[in-house]
Amino acid sequence: MPDRRVRTRPRVVKRAISEYNAKGTIDRTSYKATISINILTASNP
Repeated sequence: MPDRRVRTRPRVVKRAISEYNAKGTIDRTSYKATISINILTASNP
């Protein structure tokens, strides 16, 4: 068998928390969505 390649990165033990939850939760309730409707009427020449 050929020689083993050298590892570029050491082995990592998996975290108990996933990468996505490790960043913490984002509070999306503080953002207020605003909706505005503008009706444009064409002027008659």
